[in-house]
Amino acid sequence: MLNLNLSFSQNDSIANVTFEEKLDIIMLLTETFQYSAAMKELKAIEELNPEVITESIENEVAYRLMLSRVYRLSAQPKDAIHQLKILPEIKDNLNLKLKVDFRRAALYAESPGLDFDLRAKKALPIINNGITLAEKIGDKNMIASFYNLKGSFLYAHCLTKNKDCLDTLQNVKPYYLKSLDLFLDIGDTLNYHNVLNGYFHLAIDEKSKEVDSIFELVNYYTRHSNYFPNLITSRNLLGHYYMLIKQDSLAYYQQKVLEKETLVKEKTQNSDNIIQKLKLLYEFDSLKANIDLNRGIIEQKDLAIIESNKRIKQNIIFSLLLGTLSVILIISLIRQKRLVIFTNKVNKELNKANNNYELLLKESNHRIKNNLQMIMSIIELDKNELPSDENKVLENISSKITTIASLHKLLDFKEHNQKVDLRTYFNEILNYFENFTKKKLKFSTNFSDIKIKSEKIIYFGLVLNEIISNTIQHRGVEGKIEIAVVKEDELYVFTYRDYSSFGKFEKNNGIILIEDLIKRFEGFNYSFNGEIGEYKFYFYD
Repeated sequence: MLNLNLSFSQNDSIANVTFEEKLDIIMLLTETFQYSAAMKELKAIEELNPEVITESIENEVAYRLMLSRVYRLSAQPKDAIHQLKILPEIKDNLNLKLKVDFRRAALYAESPGLDFDLRAKKALPIINNGITLAEKIGDKNMIASFYNLKGSFLYAHCLTKNKDCLDTLQNVKPYYLKSLDLFLDIGDTLNYHNVLNGYFHLAIDEKSKEVDSIFELVNYYTRHSNYFPNLITSRNLLGHYYMLIKQDSLAYYQQKVLEKETLVKEKTQNSDNIIQKLKLLYEFDSLKANIDLNRGIIEQKDLAIIESNKRIKQNIIFSLLLGTLSVILIISLIRQKRLVIFTNKVNKELNKANNNYELLLKESNHRIKNNLQMIMSIIELDKNELPSDENKVLENISSKITTIASLHKLLDFKEHNQKVDLRTYFNEILNYFENFTKKKLKFSTNFSDIKIKSEKIIYFGLVLNEIISNTIQHRGVEGKIEIAVVKEDELYVFTYRDYSSFGKFEKNNGIILIEDLIKRFEGFNYSFNGEIGEYKFYFYD
């Protein structure tokens, strides 16, 4: 993979290359930090040639994975995860499923909006299942990749906790070692070098006895590798090794110079790239001058160290560094204190506004609930004076009003974007129908613990109301009605079964209303079986 700092000129275009070549170019842009240009090219594919994306499941997975990568590198983790969620279910192609699961686990593992315990809850089951599936089909590359991901995640968890975690580090080592053995076995030196860098980082932090031998191995691969990301990481780690393990600041600066030279060499060698429509826009003069300056400084320090006491010079450098850090710390504390004062003032004002807002919402909710109750009372009075056919219409309207009133009964607006417990809300609706039919309807329920935003759950209630109304109208058998909302993997499935036979099924207004309500809360894969009276659909929380 090329690693260039590139951009497109006004006359350049990649519209005539193949889909795979376009994705290669976009990968090139992401590795050179040009995320806006990468996103522009991805959107161009979707707008100008969308059929190529859905041409095959392989193309759609490749496109969504690349789009997810750009969102992740652009610090938009939710959008990155969403791209994987909207992929169609992959059952037959296990290799594709492994790639998608690996990327999903990696996104959860590095999600900045989640604490590490929640990341572990989401990421580790996917990683463990990925290892099991990869071992089942014998995909050593994916086994090694999942082991590396698990080791890196546990290592990052240890570092983030900021505490003595030697036991955790000991648990990390086997995953790195298994990954290294597998990549070595299949001859994948590029990924072997990548995992080796992570293992070297661990050895430096742990200051293990084997750190010197790992250093030799990393140094060897650094001299013989030509893959830019691995080289940059290795040079950086070699510098830390010299500074933290050997206390050799001269060697540390020499590694920094080699790191910059690697950057210049990579950009220079790849200036004539395979696409021939991308051009180098980054100038290297200042970078080269900086390297020459650092080399001169190193040579002068080398002569000074030879002529004088090397240890004294190092102590002076560390003293200056400590003094600088102390000044920075004092300035940061002053700024932090000012920020706390300002934040407290703003929080007081926000709390006052929030209290007023909650008071208004509570009053509004109370009035809405009372008005709905009054409307229901009027309907009940009118029913006694109307024919039975018209009574059915009023009963249907009354049940829908009850569904809405049940929601307002549960709302107290103690928090913004309030969520309502689905089990409690559904039971309110079911109790109404049991009382309405004088216990002729018996329900068997199985509801997972799930809370849904109030503005969304009202559609769930109306769907349940409409389905039960269909049951009352068409039910010709006795027995319990089964209602379930259970979790399957990362989504939920709603199932309603009354064992009624609808005979030859024709889509009526009731079914059309149910389908429309399901779409409103982003449900999908809705199905209706008229032989057993079963309604089924899926949704995310």
